[in-house]
Amino acid sequence: MAGAKNEGIKAGTKLSLGDIDWSKSDKNLVLVLSTTCRYCTESTPFYQKLAQQKNGRDDLRLIAVMPQTINEVQLYLSEHKISVDEIRQASLNTINVEGTPTLIEVDKTGAVIQSWVGKLPLEKESEVIQHFFASKRANL
Repeated sequence: MAGAKNEGIKAGTKLSLGDIDWSKSDKNLVLVLSTTCRYCTESTPFYQKLAQQKNGRDDLRLIAVMPQTINEVQLYLSEHKISVDEIRQASLNTINVEGTPTLIEVDKTGAVIQSWVGKLPLEKESEVIQHFFASKRANL
């Protein structure tokens, strides 16, 4: 679904999600999902891959933000084997997101670096994984 409205959150925007301490990690990846979103469910293999790549690393946090209750979110994530560091309940409009799925990279200050909207094609999924994981591996 292409359109000017579906561009994601503007870089530099401060993301306010309650008491999240953005400074805990160099990079934060916010997964804005919904239990009723077909594209979120279809994208679960990608989210599982992100979680597996992230496993054991503390330089990146995965944060799930969903409009459903925390219990519903925990059940959904568990059923789909998606492991995250934190879960927050928030309506999409409170974080300036128009639809799900949306991925948002946030820095240590809570500022948006970039975002990805919608079900990503495989090449874009690979770009996201490269962006978050390739540079760190190269430094090992």
